[in-house]
Amino acid sequence: MLLPIAYVTFWVMMNSRSLLGDEVPKGFKWLLWNVLLSIAAIAATAAGISAIIKKAGYYGLIFVAAYLVLLAVFHFQMKKKPMPSGK
Repeated sequence: MLLPIAYVTFWVMMNSRSLLGDEVPKGFKWLLWNVLLSIAAIAATAAGISAIIKKAGYYGLIFVAAYLVLLAVFHFQMKKKPMPSGK
């Protein structure tokens, strides 16, 4: 169930210049990585949705969707606290 999250995280990391610096894929390699990771994320998400529907029916899918909406609402409502300076 967490595989789609892992694929999206890999996709973000592969496109992060701040993380990879000059090692970020370019040209055809960039396109290939993005297409393959997108296909994998979509397939894993579809499998996860299918498993939720099979185990808990559409009520389970509604519960997961409501949870994700609440998670997003609370995430964007939280105020950013300044990081301690470490001194």
